[in-house]
Amino acid sequence: LIQVLEFYPNEGEEGAPITVRIHFHSDSSQPIHVRLVVGNKAVSTAVRELGGVEYGRWQLDAAAPALGHLTATDTKVLITVQALNSENVVLDSVSVGEFTYWEGSAPRSKSTQDGVVYSPAIGRRRAATHLPSPSPHVSMPSPSLSDRVPRSKTRQRKRETRRCIKDQSLMRARHHATGEVDENLHAHTPELEIVTPLDSMCSGWHDVELQAGRRLVRFQKIQDGRRVILSCEPIKQEEYCEADAVISCIYREEAEACYVTSVDIIHLLERLTSDEFPVEEKNRIRRNLEGLRPTTVSKHKPGSEAFFQRIMDFPDPKPRNIEKDLKVFDWILLGQALEKIMSKY
Repeated sequence: LIQVLEFYPNEGEEGAPITVRIHFHSDSSQPIHVRLVVGNKAVSTAVRELGGVEYGRWQLDAAAPALGHLTATDTKVLITVQALNSENVVLDSVSVGEFTYWEGSAPRSKSTQDGVVYSPAIGRRRAATHLPSPSPHVSMPSPSLSDRVPRSKTRQRKRETRRCIKDQSLMRARHHATGEVDENLHAHTPELEIVTPLDSMCSGWHDVELQAGRRLVRFQKIQDGRRVILSCEPIKQEEYCEADAVISCIYREEAEACYVTSVDIIHLLERLTSDEFPVEEKNRIRRNLEGLRPTTVSKHKPGSEAFFQRIMDFPDPKPRNIEKDLKVFDWILLGQALEKIMSKY
């Protein structure tokens, strides 16, 4: 039901605004509510629909409750998104990362600690009160948390850093209807952290890369417990080694954008998980990636013939298997694709 695209900040004081952006999909005709859970405490959550966005158009805003109100033994707590039906039964629960409370946070009043107080949004557009199913269904708070975000340079700089890393630790797990988090469920779930901004691979190309129509990108992995720390760098064709995790960032001139093939995504996932997937697993991964809305490239599809042939002509490492139709994804979605699949391992 829920796919998390963005979460920030991952640290702050009591009462600090917490924002999570999600994509939501359900085949149910019944109203479904979504909320954030901080530690083991469900908090009042504002749901806002983002205009001009199709994939990932729901933004969830809440305030970090007082640490003393949580059954936490540490200043680091888990942030979770839950989807519930009208009977408050948890249908889906996705852990999106950890939030660390700052040491010596100034105490806030109870109304701020417990989140937003809900009230009718008189004179305002009720963005999520009567959404057509199967959209998330929640009342619009007043005032909106997005109107109360601190504007200090320090907080803004922290937020920009978190946006670059995006959703660092997407983990999927099912929880009990009580909403309490069983940490044992997350003990072995990979936590992906991409430390190199992936969009940086789309700029500063050399002439030879522009002429070839692709940039080779080498990935390196550091395993720290369940944390998978991933970095990448561009390399020259002559630097390519089959033992390395290398994929192609492919430039499509008519679209003025960079793409990655599903074949390369699966290849990179195999390197990250140190496993070779059987055909059935590869097909399952392809189905799961359909939510990111790939583009089909074919020699029989008008407008994509030249791009298809360019991909077919690439030397090793080849971003395709056999000469047939293939799916390509916007390069900037690579991080989401990796997190989406690794969260299931």
